[in-house]
Amino acid sequence: MELKKQLGHIFSVLIVLSFIASVIELRALNLFGFFLMLLIFSIIIFIYIFSKKITAAYFNAEEETQIWSIERYGFKKHKYFSKEVPMGIIMPIVFLVLTLGSFPWYASFQSEIRPGKYKQIKKEGLLSFVEMSENDFALISAAGVVSTLILAFFAYLVNMPLISKIAIQFAFFNMLPISNLDGSKIFFGNRGLWLILAAITLIALAYSFFLV
Repeated sequence: MELKKQLGHIFSVLIVLSFIASVIELRALNLFGFFLMLLIFSIIIFIYIFSKKITAAYFNAEEETQIWSIERYGFKKHKYFSKEVPMGIIMPIVFLVLTLGSFPWYASFQSEIRPGKYKQIKKEGLLSFVEMSENDFALISAAGVVSTLILAFFAYLVNMPLISKIAIQFAFFNMLPISNLDGSKIFFGNRGLWLILAAITLIALAYSFFLV
């Protein structure tokens, strides 16, 4: 995916999540609240995505960030939508309505991870690829969650509870082992790592309700 398209996906999610958070956290929809949440989510999402890209580079891989989407429905192989459904945009809005603005949904991204140029080797004149393991995918995906939790911890230390709270909630939703979310890559790639991060995230989430 081109960088321009990735940025378009990121910006779309940024707008939606900032709107959702301004309604839920500030109980008001105004320009100040929206731009405050826009700033907060810009920081969180930048750290979340940048840490995954850096980790992917360590594994000589490439990470592409896009809106979480689904293309299949039901359990039969031929059940496909005519176009991918952007759940990363739809779910936050649906959740806002269903919970009457009392709780957010912040899982909106999925990552495409593939071997980079330096994972390629030439053998007998043919170009072949070194496959990446499920554990590699798990570690790259986990980097985003870990960095977000670290951000939440430091935000708490410097008395920025709102950033800390939202960062924790963002990490929690991206740990869900469903569909193409990062939580699914961690869960199926390294079950032990997922259990550790899930426990830490749940403890942090419980504490986050006392913040702000």
